[in-house]
Amino acid sequence: MKPILVMKFGGTSLNTIDKRRRVAIKVAQALTNGFQPVVVVSAMGRKGEPYATDSLAQFLSTSVLSRNHAHLLACGEIISSVTIAAEISNFHPAVALIGKETGLQTDSGYVNAKIKRIDPTCILEWIEKNYIPVIAGFQATNVNGELTLLKRGGSDVSATAIGWALQATAIEIYTDTPGMMTADPKIVPNAKVIPELTYRLAYRLTSQGAKVLHCEAIEWAQLRSIPIYIKSLDDDTEQTKISNTLSANDQKLPVFITNQSVDSFTDKISLILNTTNVSNRILFPLSYKFNWKTMMFNQHQLTFFVSAHKTKHLINYLHDEIYYNLAEVKFIG
Repeated sequence: MKPILVMKFGGTSLNTIDKRRRVAIKVAQALTNGFQPVVVVSAMGRKGEPYATDSLAQFLSTSVLSRNHAHLLACGEIISSVTIAAEISNFHPAVALIGKETGLQTDSGYVNAKIKRIDPTCILEWIEKNYIPVIAGFQATNVNGELTLLKRGGSDVSATAIGWALQATAIEIYTDTPGMMTADPKIVPNAKVIPELTYRLAYRLTSQGAKVLHCEAIEWAQLRSIPIYIKSLDDDTEQTKISNTLSANDQKLPVFITNQSVDSFTDKISLILNTTNVSNRILFPLSYKFNWKTMMFNQHQLTFFVSAHKTKHLINYLHDEIYYNLAEVKFIG
């Protein structure tokens, strides 16, 4: 069998006809390059778009049965899998796999279910028939064969768990940014792509608020040391590789900055770092300028609270100061 390449496409990579055609071309290129593609898809688009998970959820009342809830929310990924399989079929035979066919078996919860077992038999059977599997992410079944859903962001977990079961050569995650960034590019226009991360570093960032990848997805890939590549459908020039090691050139990295709203007046900002020099040379002097309300600092992270109207300015200032002036700032390795 050819080396297996798992290719996961997020909702923003699927929400137009042009993008869906480009997805099919990416899959065809993987075939040409000697790989056996296994495709995993999210629901199309984001909240407000017709088939996005959050849009489907608006049809439900809070009192709906969890079982019914799972059935409705699964529709988005089913639509994506069938649609993308049809696009790929213009180049090569493809088949949509949903629910039990994904091979993921979870505990008894209908939503926020936890994977307990993976049986890739169905996927492998279709590969043997020379089909490209297009798997509906986010969904699985319990021991009774009933449909269940993973946690939010579960399509990432589907991709890496299936990659683990298939002993994939690599896992590609296509999203709306060309990799994991030094800051949210919607807040910091000068945010940079981080070329390489260890599994440990990536897990720390995703568990602290980086939204590009679900932290549980990293755990599955790490079990077999399968590299994860975070990419954009629109930009092939940059990417983030997540693996066991960093190259010598990527040992020194800028600080990753996130922010979360505490209330309508205050934001929480976290910096993941590994040096007190940041605190001594930049952060403490700035506490007077920006009127930080509370600050907690340890070797790994600095957390502080600031007036919401100052957040964007502060994050941009910090990002540029640290990125350009402190080459010794590093992530925890």
